[in-house]
Amino acid sequence: MLSITKNRLQHLVIMIYLIMTVAGFSYTLFRVWIPGVPRKLAIFSYGMMAPYQTYRTFNEELIAEGRTSEGDWERINLDPYLPFIRGEKAHRSYLVSFRYGGHDIDTKYEEYAQKLKNLEADRGREWERVRLTLEKWWMSPTGYEYLRREPFLTHNNVF
Repeated sequence: MLSITKNRLQHLVIMIYLIMTVAGFSYTLFRVWIPGVPRKLAIFSYGMMAPYQTYRTFNEELIAEGRTSEGDWERINLDPYLPFIRGEKAHRSYLVSFRYGGHDIDTKYEEYAQKLKNLEADRGREWERVRLTLEKWWMSPTGYEYLRREPFLTHNNVF
């Protein structure tokens, strides 16, 4: 009797996993939610399929710059504020959780810049203004940073 219950429980777990995976694939590939599958399960599976969601031919990184009292812009090192590996840092700097949460992304980047300005002030670096920019450059088989220079580099201001 115990082995029958254990066997059914194992089958139930496998079925839930398969349904969750199919729901994640459905949303990843076709942007269609499968009715009856809880969104939390589908979103979890969708997140686990991150490598299959997009393919880009360019690299992109959020950079921050502070304006000095003389009017010059200096780059702010974001490593102390985003102490993660490159992929996690990019994910967090795109504010993905806010994008999918229905928030106004421009307002969130403005809050991000203000928070960064305050954190820098706590470290003794006073900025008149902080701006955020997405640097974008083509991928290269030579390496991640190889084409991160003019004329391959573009800047898109986010705030």
